[in-house]
Amino acid sequence: MRTDFYFGTGPTAHWLGSLQFACHPDNLLKLSHGRAALTARHPSIHRAAVNDLLLMWAVGGLGAAHEPRNGWPWDWESSHHNDWIITHFDGVTHLTGGGGDRWHRLDPDDPRPPLRCGPPDFAMWLRDPWAAPAVPLPVHRLRGYSRHLLLAPPLTQTPRPRAERRYIMHDRKKRLMWTVLAVVLPGSWTPVIVLAYLLGRAADRDPSDHDDARPYPPDPYACIPAHTTGLTPL
Repeated sequence: MRTDFYFGTGPTAHWLGSLQFACHPDNLLKLSHGRAALTARHPSIHRAAVNDLLLMWAVGGLGAAHEPRNGWPWDWESSHHNDWIITHFDGVTHLTGGGGDRWHRLDPDDPRPPLRCGPPDFAMWLRDPWAAPAVPLPVHRLRGYSRHLLLAPPLTQTPRPRAERRYIMHDRKKRLMWTVLAVVLPGSWTPVIVLAYLLGRAADRDPSDHDDARPYPPDPYACIPAHTTGLTPL
């Protein structure tokens, strides 16, 4: 699971950092810094709480934490490939899921993350995760470039290795197949298609490959908190 934090909305929103593993909002609310970030009424408090949460997340061994000083950590362009997107504007925290078409206001006095927060049209999300009607967000890198490159590398960049090009072509063909199935089959089949798609993506990953550079979008409907037996409030 991946969660990105922002301040503000739209293409000019400021990215504050990201978390990986067990970072469902329900789990964040169990931690003092996480609850402070999700219930903050002032922008400065939200920013400070997110900074503390990033530090605590890594030091406490809860997962990976990515700070802005180290650059955008994902190999895709936008947060709409990730599970949760959390931002602060209009005096309260708002959140949505990857591909979500609206922001869900989180009541500071009774914070309850939405149960369904993914894209309204799964087939459209497969074709282009951050296209409309998804809420506008910053684009952190150009399409087709690795996370190890600069945000806007020159057009004369060295071509991808042949093996990586084959993987990308194979991935595009599979995306097209799942998109057609999502459009043709009735809506009741959507959960089955989503599950089959994700299982197929997981099976395609090379177990010996520990680099997250390959585009591996998560389940946009994964709104159930991860199992966190050892997660205790600070």
